[in-house]
Order: sequence, then C-alpha cells, then structure tokens
Amino acid sequence: MNSLNCFRCNCPLQFAGSPRSAAKAVRNQPNDGLVFRSYGNYGSTFFDPMRESAYLEIAICDGCMRAQPEHFLASEGARDSYE
Repeated sequence: MNSLNCFRCNCPLQFAGSPRSAAKAVRNQPNDGLVFRSYGNYGSTFFDPMRESAYLEIAICDGCMRAQPEHFLASEGARDSYE
C-alpha cells in the first residue's frame, strides 16, 4: 500500500505503517515524508468548508523539504529537529 505521492515532485511515497493500521483510517503515513492536514483557512478561495469533519491532506517527501527550507516556517523548538 502506498501513501499519497509527494505534493511537490510527485514521487511515490511508501506507507510506513503496518497493514493492520492501513485497514483503519491511517493510510497517509509515508516513509521519508511528512503529512500536512488542513481543515480550511480563513481567506482561502480554494478550501474553507467551516466543518470539522472536512479536511484536505497532502504529503511532501523529505527530499523536497530539505531542498526548500526557505518555503516553510519552523518553530524555535523544531529547528534542531530536522536536517
């Protein structure tokens, strides 16, 4: 089972969980990547449903995150946690 492809480069990301967790709703848990979920954003003309049950989820591979550190914000506590 695969997770979503990388949002930026479209590379396939392999599922990091067990087959048992894949049967539950945890499908987008990639090896060598991160997952981001949004329940909407005030001001978005693309997605802001204002319902807690509605969300969008994307995956980004670690390689794309490393290649573009100027494209994300990291809290002070997180800055020592990634390479």
